[in-house]
Amino acid sequence: MKKIFLTIAVICVVFLASSCKKDSNGNSANSMSASIGGTQWSALIPAGALSNGVLVITGTSLTGQSIIVTVNGQTAGTYNLSVIPPKAECLGTYKATLTATSEDTYVSTTGSVVLTKVDLTNKLVSGTFEFTAANSTLVVKQITAGTFTDVTFITQ
Repeated sequence: MKKIFLTIAVICVVFLASSCKKDSNGNSANSMSASIGGTQWSALIPAGALSNGVLVITGTSLTGQSIIVTVNGQTAGTYNLSVIPPKAECLGTYKATLTATSEDTYVSTTGSVVLTKVDLTNKLVSGTFEFTAANSTLVVKQITAGTFTDVTFITQ
């Protein structure tokens, strides 16, 4: 099962790498970064998906750490986390490894996402995020200074 997941992940990275847009300096125009407990993190190739008004932005680092930001909305604005499900406008998840166990998976308890740009025509999204997350043993991680810029998303 792990080999299948890893193979799918590699195929996705190769596909997304070949479709990355470049800015005028030839740099990758899409990016995602944050600070995890004070340590800088950046995604290799961030990607997104929009389905039924829910936007999901995912990034995985070279070391296998991933951040998933989910927003109940597709327009620019501020989305706040609430632990009460009907009021939850966003969710953040941090996984410390590719094969994350419950102890390696941290789910947000507080936080917010600000969508600064949602281009439905060109399928690009930009914004910021921060959240406090806890794992199954109640260890807490602070995810701060999160940004994503011109992340390409697919619609489903």
